[in-house]
Amino acid sequence: MNLLALLIGIFLESATTKLFHLRSPRVAQVYIPMWFGLIKKNRFLNTVVVIFSLLLVLLPVILINIWLVIEDEKILYIIFSVIVLFFSFGPHDLVSDVEDYQKALNDPAGNAEKEALLIEAALPLTEIREHSMLEACSRTVTEGILAQGNKRFFAVIFWYLIFAAILPFGPVGAAMFRTTNSLRRESFKISQNQSDSHISQATEVNGIFRQIQGLLGYIPARLTALSYVLTGNYDRAMYALKNIDYSQASDFYASNQAVMQQTGTAALDTPDKLAMADPKVAKDCTTEALNLVKRSALVWAVIIALLTLWGTLN
Repeated sequence: MNLLALLIGIFLESATTKLFHLRSPRVAQVYIPMWFGLIKKNRFLNTVVVIFSLLLVLLPVILINIWLVIEDEKILYIIFSVIVLFFSFGPHDLVSDVEDYQKALNDPAGNAEKEALLIEAALPLTEIREHSMLEACSRTVTEGILAQGNKRFFAVIFWYLIFAAILPFGPVGAAMFRTTNSLRRESFKISQNQSDSHISQATEVNGIFRQIQGLLGYIPARLTALSYVLTGNYDRAMYALKNIDYSQASDFYASNQAVMQQTGTAALDTPDKLAMADPKVAKDCTTEALNLVKRSALVWAVIIALLTLWGTLN
């Protein structure tokens, strides 16, 4: 039942592109500023406040899930799971984000205008607002695509399956990962906005969610990297996976990023930053990164389909 809902959710993700605007993180945008008055200098108390508030955000999903399980409403549970999964895969369509960046690459605007367009188009994929070198932008976007594949898709599936295996609470697992990632992203945006008066509180909230995301993403990131090994250049990717450079990783979240990006770029044999200054090379590389994510998603879907079939036969 859980696996069937997951397969339907994956299909819905790829088939309903016109509805992706519904997945924008409106709850996160409204909810985060409400915390700022509660954030003080005590990190432990701040963490307790944030986790308790997170539970409140998830409470409707938890209560509906409990009711469906108690009432043994199997059909409604599947429908509910599909709806939650649709909103959990996101917040945007990865294909559309990549296409927007590629359009910016080919924009005929002047240097200053084009740089602004590229950085704006790169934001959903990298969350980086400044680049020391414009030619480094496309390399960063390629790495961002590889990381976003996990945060928007694979990690959601992982936590859905984990919660479904322990208790029939798959939707709660998917919503938990999506919600924490959305809140992390939105608090990061506020912390980077120099005109906002709540920068310090947003930075504190972002740090807490970054730690939570680091823990929740630790295993999914490595499973995603392994799927990149299986669907890309096996020898290069496996060597990279065994020799990850964690020197720039300050926490679990950064180490998760390093694993996916270094393994994925090795699987693609991605050119260096200077070579990617060529818009054609950059377009090809970002397309290849997106295709690697798609192939990995196919592997995950096949495994889930086989598990569904095995569960049906047994």
